[in-house]
Amino acid sequence: MIVHEYLKVLVLDCKIVTYEYFVDDIQEWEIQMLMNMSHESHRTEWETARYITYYNTVMSGNLKKQYTEKPMTDLFPLPYDDKFALEEHEIEITNNQIEDLKNRSKRVKEKLFKKKDS
Repeated sequence: MIVHEYLKVLVLDCKIVTYEYFVDDIQEWEIQMLMNMSHESHRTEWETARYITYYNTVMSGNLKKQYTEKPMTDLFPLPYDDKFALEEHEIEITNNQIEDLKNRSKRVKEKLFKKKDS
């Protein structure tokens, strides 16, 4: 993504950080971390929409008999539900990624000790 796309998601859409903080202080690692969490910023709206949809469907009588006994989370699943949180994922890391992380940590260490000595 380009910087203005990060700005759009983090500042305008999700309102996770302020414009001033994004422009002046935000670090690259913070952007990556916050982008991974940005889908959580609208959780309340998604939960509300799911409840309204379920309620309208049940009350209208348009729900087939086989679905009337199922809970709302089974009929309208969201990634926030517990069953999705418990799923295990296989995550592999390559040697190149390991080396990249080592180089990043080395640069951070150099910056930290350079500031400490000054």
